Amino acid sequence: MTAGTIKAALTAELVAAFAGDTAVQVTSGVPDPSAVPDAVAVLGPIGAGRDGEEETFEYVLVVSCYVGGGQSAQATATTRAYALLDTAHTRINANPTLAGTCRVAAVDVEHRTAETVAYSGETPIGRLTEISAAVTAWSGRTLVGSLASAHTIA
Repeated sequence: MTAGTIKAALTAELVAAFAGDTAVQVTSGVPDPSAVPDAVAVLGPIGAGRDGEEETFEYVLVVSCYVGGGQSAQATATTRAYALLDTAHTRINANPTLAGTCRVAAVDVEHRTAETVAYSGETPIGRLTEISAAVTAWSGRTLVGSLASAHTIA
């Protein structure tokens, strides 16, 4: 399958995972500003490559959670962000072929977390936590040949 097909299937899985949570906006690409406090976005593919002879694609899953209030709101935002990441991880593990669009997809256990203050003008209004994690999809499609195999070493 193509990178776009896999991304659409990954996004659809996440839409289904969060269907019952009206506080979460799931998007393919960067979300528009929203009144919803939480966002889950599928970005990319940020890379494509090969694992042996198999084509791979790497996407970034970004979870963003906003909680209004002072410093104590940061812990709430961070706890919520990790809960959303866990929901996404569980959903992808439950359907690793993403409805048959790839051989297998997996969320990398390595991730990055950023905690920041949200402002309205110069006034702090809340806290934001964003977590970025890679999702790799093994396409199941064999790559035939490459420029490297076209060269002869004497």
